Amino acid sequence: MIENKKMKEIDKWLAQFKKIIEIQFNQLDQLLATIKKKKNGQ
Repeated sequence: MIENKKMKEIDKWLAQFKKIIEIQFNQLDQLLATIKKKKNGQ
């Protein structure tokens, strides 16, 4: 059986990983919006 402490460590790691992924997707969205504006000549 997995210890509760280990589950909390895994949960903490996953939360950090999720934040990193969200930041990267937000940066990608911004980049794509910038490219779209340049392509449309705005």
